[in-house]
Amino acid sequence: MLGNEVRASFLSFFRSRGHEVVASASIVPAGDPTLMFTNAGMVQFKDIFLGNTEAAHSRVANSQKCLRISGKHNDLEEVGRDTYHHTLFEMLGNWSFGDYFKAETIPWAWELLTEVWGLPKERLWVTVFNGDAYEGVDPDFDARRLWQEVTDIDHSHILDFDKDDEALNGTVFEGQNRLKLYVTCRPGRDDYERYIYTEYVIYPAYNVLTDLSFRARPVRVTYVDTSGEDDTFTSNAFILEHKDQMAARNGATPIELAQLHPASISQADAALVEVFNYAIGMTDYSGVFMHNIEPIRSMDGTLIPVSYDFDWSGTIDARYAEPNPSLPIRNVRERIFQGFCRQDLDYGQIFDHFTEKREEMLSVIRNFGGLEEDRRDRVIDYWEDFFEMAADEGDQEDILRNCRKMPG
Repeated sequence: MLGNEVRASFLSFFRSRGHEVVASASIVPAGDPTLMFTNAGMVQFKDIFLGNTEAAHSRVANSQKCLRISGKHNDLEEVGRDTYHHTLFEMLGNWSFGDYFKAETIPWAWELLTEVWGLPKERLWVTVFNGDAYEGVDPDFDARRLWQEVTDIDHSHILDFDKDDEALNGTVFEGQNRLKLYVTCRPGRDDYERYIYTEYVIYPAYNVLTDLSFRARPVRVTYVDTSGEDDTFTSNAFILEHKDQMAARNGATPIELAQLHPASISQADAALVEVFNYAIGMTDYSGVFMHNIEPIRSMDGTLIPVSYDFDWSGTIDARYAEPNPSLPIRNVRERIFQGFCRQDLDYGQIFDHFTEKREEMLSVIRNFGGLEEDRRDRVIDYWEDFFEMAADEGDQEDILRNCRKMPG
């Protein structure tokens, strides 16, 4: 088939299915300072996608002239290396503005390719989006099912593809290739689903206080029984950056230590960690035996503790969390300071820092949609109790009264 025949048959196919055929827009976009040239068929519809204007038709088809020699879509370096990169070309497209979706598009695509254009079915392959853990997006099970049910494509020719690394650009995990996945031990149970997202929200609040903290991102994890015996289901989880990445981001290096004398580390950073753990009701940590603490070394040799793993905190108040029997508290919601006595340190500055960051930290909780309102309010109330104490000098002294004596 010649190019004119391909274009004409494509537009005719979708016209017969209720699409309005529109002309190619100018190759130099009008009124769009973000683009030098039209580089995709959707350019003339940007204002519709952005909600700036209403669509004149719910179904549209077009053949758009595109030029890719600048910006993100610059194909100049790829031309000649393969058979499908070009600088000037036409892009065929069918568009639905609130009308149809995959259930119509997939069988139409198969019909166009195999019946109208006569392409051999055995040589056709399709790709299905395999999900994006970073964005909390599930795999596209609907698309895979439709390809299997409404077409006669060879099922082995349906491939699962992830996003490329560019999908991480601009996110907290840009440039990272090692991450830790935190999942609930009892996925599907409502209380445990709440626990894992409550633990997640502690991390971005910690990030507000200091960059010397792990970055996290909430995700939804889909569990698939490959034997087919159990149903597929999706559960809450979150991803934590690798300690090497956290250290590098702070111009430091990770170190492995089984034990550390509390006087040998940065006293201000250690005190911040200890007060933060008091704020969230966390006693299940040790700055001496590196329990739920990751040490890193700065460029000048200073040792810095970084706290993580907060599921036994009073903020979460998990049913399985119990305080150490040696502590004079009855449950994890009762706070007790587990830090060391640092006589030469001005704790007033540390409490002032918490007070300054109060609204920003609470906003992290308020703005996270993964928690139910009552759960969110309970966390906020718990933290508000601490912030009230942090703003009062008498309460500050009461908090520090339980500090532990520095070992000799």
